[in-house]
Amino acid sequence: MLAIITSATTRAIIHRPTNMPPDPQRSPAQRTAPTCGGRGESTSLLLVMTRAFPQAKETGEAIPAQQIKLKMQNILDTIFGSAVVRLVARVLLTFVFWSAGLAALFSFPSWVEEMAHFGLEPAPVFGAATAAWLLIGSAMIILNRAAWLGAASLIVFTVLTIPIAHGFWTMPEPERTAHFHVVMEHISLIGALLAAAILCQDQKAK
Repeated sequence: MLAIITSATTRAIIHRPTNMPPDPQRSPAQRTAPTCGGRGESTSLLLVMTRAFPQAKETGEAIPAQQIKLKMQNILDTIFGSAVVRLVARVLLTFVFWSAGLAALFSFPSWVEEMAHFGLEPAPVFGAATAAWLLIGSAMIILNRAAWLGAASLIVFTVLTIPIAHGFWTMPEPERTAHFHVVMEHISLIGALLAAAILCQDQKAK
């Protein structure tokens, strides 16, 4: 039944009588515009949109496609401009650093053993300094207080961990491949920290 109604409606539109009086609201250019059926009915997208939304023509408002684009832009601006969203992003970005710093505080003996394992002596001093480094650098980014400095400090830390803990070029397989992928992740993290520093600085400039 739906197919029959659709077909009949389509035929009625295509075979529209040609002796109908002209639409007084249409301009001469619109009345004589070329059509696919040759019956003086323009099929241009702009004309179709104007007919479907006559208020756009009368009030000068944007056509629906532009309205959708503007609405989406407003939604994105609201989301990414939200102070809460920006705070969550900074917390998630620095999670790997501040979580390690907190773990060091709650299990400091194990942290000291890890420092000694990598040849960092005196291990207690290196352990305390590293934990403070991670927590302070993360806090500077999360609170957006000299975030560029906090990001720079965490970038230096990340770079130093590569030769100290992940020197894949000195390891046999399969450790070589495993640590190689860790280094690749570290490089991406460095890029993310740089991007965060830039965005925080731009926000401050505004």
